[in-house]
Amino acid sequence: MPEADLINSSNALPFCRPDKFATVWHLIFALLRPGGHVSGQHFGDRDDWASNPDTSFQTRKDAYKRWPVPIFVAGAYVRIVTEDGQLLRS
Repeated sequence: MPEADLINSSNALPFCRPDKFATVWHLIFALLRPGGHVSGQHFGDRDDWASNPDTSFQTRKDAYKRWPVPIFVAGAYVRIVTEDGQLLRS
């Protein structure tokens, strides 16, 4: 895979199988060029999808371990972290 300045994982990471999530997460940052950007979402443990064993989700504590603010990972700073608490599955 080529390196990238922007890796957009909109609504993709939650649907990564849990046994593959850590590998995908590390690959994203391995391919990100210094100064690059990553965008995407994580599902929380209160999301409707969290009961599906084929989805990846994080508790608030796990998410902030993964995305503490501010954080510096592979030359990239996390700029925005939001939590909406909405259930997105109908």
